[in-house]
Amino acid sequence: MEEHAVVLGAGFAGLLAAQVLARRYERVTLIDRDPHGPGLRRGVPQAPHAHTLLCRGLLELDRLVPGLSAELVADGAVTADPGADLLLLLGGHRLLPAPIGATTLQVSRTLLDDRLRERVLAAPGVELITGRDVVGLVPAPIGDRCAGVRTVRRDPGSPAEVVAADLVVDATGRGSRLDRWLAAEWRTTVPADRLPIEIRYASVASRLPNGLPGGARGALIAPTARCPYGLALLAVEGGRHLVTTVATGGHRPPRDEAGMQAVIRTVAPAELAEALLAGRPDGGVRGYRIPAVRRLRYDRADRLPGGVIAIGDAACALNPVYAQGLTVAAQQAAALADELDGDPETRPRRYLRAAAAVTEAPWAIAVGSDLALPEHRQRRTVGSRVTAALTGRIQRVATVDPAVARQFVRVMALLDPPTALSRPSFLARLVRVRGLPHGSAERGAGDPGPAGDPGLDQLRPLHLDAGGERSDQGTHRAL
Repeated sequence: MEEHAVVLGAGFAGLLAAQVLARRYERVTLIDRDPHGPGLRRGVPQAPHAHTLLCRGLLELDRLVPGLSAELVADGAVTADPGADLLLLLGGHRLLPAPIGATTLQVSRTLLDDRLRERVLAAPGVELITGRDVVGLVPAPIGDRCAGVRTVRRDPGSPAEVVAADLVVDATGRGSRLDRWLAAEWRTTVPADRLPIEIRYASVASRLPNGLPGGARGALIAPTARCPYGLALLAVEGGRHLVTTVATGGHRPPRDEAGMQAVIRTVAPAELAEALLAGRPDGGVRGYRIPAVRRLRYDRADRLPGGVIAIGDAACALNPVYAQGLTVAAQQAAALADELDGDPETRPRRYLRAAAAVTEAPWAIAVGSDLALPEHRQRRTVGSRVTAALTGRIQRVATVDPAVARQFVRVMALLDPPTALSRPSFLARLVRVRGLPHGSAERGAGDPGPAGDPGLDQLRPLHLDAGGERSDQGTHRAL
């Protein structure tokens, strides 16, 4: 076995990386700045919001940590076939229910991370060190490689300490500084794809006395060109539903009673809105802002040293509206597991190529959808316009053709590649359907509603502050 791997960050991606590396390394050290215990952590500001493991992510989790998903379900986590059990209103179109034969896992982020951490730390040779900031990489005295990291305890006046490692894994999330550390020590240039999106969340846990209509286990209502607001709703453990309202394009989801009700009435079909408005909040409302999405192309970097890799949001931070982040992290951990055999000197490069391939489909799906929003009009290319037109046609046909709805949801769940939507047999189904409306007549597709009904006119756009990505907490009396 090889000697020592160090993982920076003990969130979902870091824990999965440690789980994989424990099979190959005698010691695996997780380093995190936050103390770990029950409840929310500062380093995971997105934790209070709706999370799901897409179907592909659940398959990978069961491969990497056998039995964990069953434990989570025993603890109350909810499984759902997204084609049949979720209300999907995309592009202003309500997709027909169409089972896809696979399930997602709906669970709070705190329960997911807590159970995964228990499993990982039970493995021989794995330890967790908290209360430390990582401030840089340590070059090896001989050879073009990384030999460890410099850390500083969070106590004032603490000196820097070196933690030696044969492999360093950056799992520090959206705030990763790996590209800057590489530039400082090795003059490495890391190409990056970046799109400003200005997404804001406001979320609350709610208890719904009558559940959701039709026995649904959740809903996803995406913002559209007409309506900058959306909604993600998931049943999770403890008999709760996580209700996340989303705003794009310089808007901010309100966090007072009247404002939350206005968002729900504006975007949700009437029967869903009625169920949500009857709910009782379980805790306060929390907000979250994401200014941009970014994909760092370490696989294309110049002068990349050996002995260092990135995983999860540290490598590719996607728009969380599409719920891809956890699944991509699980896929990258599976790619790392696949690359453990073979020459350890070439392992980082082999893994980074495999990890980049994992992000291709999620990035194309998410950024393609983001570019359809009005605020990105100037950034559209011919290719993105064609993609947007095809996606719009698919969503319209999916309101009447269950086979089209099924295939579209399978691609969204990362079970099938986006190329499945351009196969001749699939395109033929799109062409055969005639007389479809260009916009959904479904109430809740950005329709302000009848006169006097709280709608878009009551949702006042607010200027975004100039601060960085952060979490803040507000109060909320009722949903």
